[in-house]
Amino acid sequence: MGLLGLGIFLAIVGAVLRFAVTTEAPHIDLKKAGQILLYSGIAIAALGLVLDIADLGQH
Repeated sequence: MGLLGLGIFLAIVGAVLRFAVTTEAPHIDLKKAGQILLYSGIAIAALGLVLDIADLGQH
């Protein structure tokens, strides 16, 4: 459940940064950072789900 929860959290934070934040920071592109967090969160959540399913098959 750890990776799945982390992935969902990162995806939510990334989606907020990508779609809801309208301010601009001087040295960082918040939309690009949000996009990176969103896609990373989705990938980590998928990995966590696969690992959880594989773990269920061994018990």
